[in-house]
Amino acid sequence: TQCALGLDKEFNVILINRTEYFFHNVGAPRAVVHPETCDSYLIPYDKMLKNGEVIQAQVESITKEGLKVRGSDEIIQGYKYLIIATGTSYAFPFKCAPPSRKDVQPLYQAVADKIKEAKNIIVCGGGSTGLETAAEIAEAYPDTVKVFLVHSHAQVMMPGPWKASFIKKL
Repeated sequence: TQCALGLDKEFNVILINRTEYFFHNVGAPRAVVHPETCDSYLIPYDKMLKNGEVIQAQVESITKEGLKVRGSDEIIQGYKYLIIATGTSYAFPFKCAPPSRKDVQPLYQAVADKIKEAKNIIVCGGGSTGLETAAEIAEAYPDTVKVFLVHSHAQVMMPGPWKASFIKKL
């Protein structure tokens, strides 16, 4: 997406994506307890490019003749450059895969309903996503849900860009 935006100023970019939106997944930990916030994490592609276009599809094959997209007999031809950016994939709820925006919020609502009814929640992983998820659940249900954080190391948030004092506080 960032590449397409940068190139759109000088090139006729065709972005092919299987979803009609970009899922800003940093909001996923909040969405599991506040599903009404989902829409703010789903950025539609339809008005993203000024010169190019976005095609909602999935590439099936790449040949010298062009790109074939799933569900279509059409071959996209005539490109001078091809950038293959496969993105990332994580398990739901930290990445979301439905092709249509309208199908996302109900998925998070189902998770939020299960969390609300739970007495105990185990969050696996003490990295930034696990910590944020545990904190969102604990903040939303401080008196009704007990949150357990399971991590494979002696400390959370492995050293990296964070200062030791920040990690200790977490």
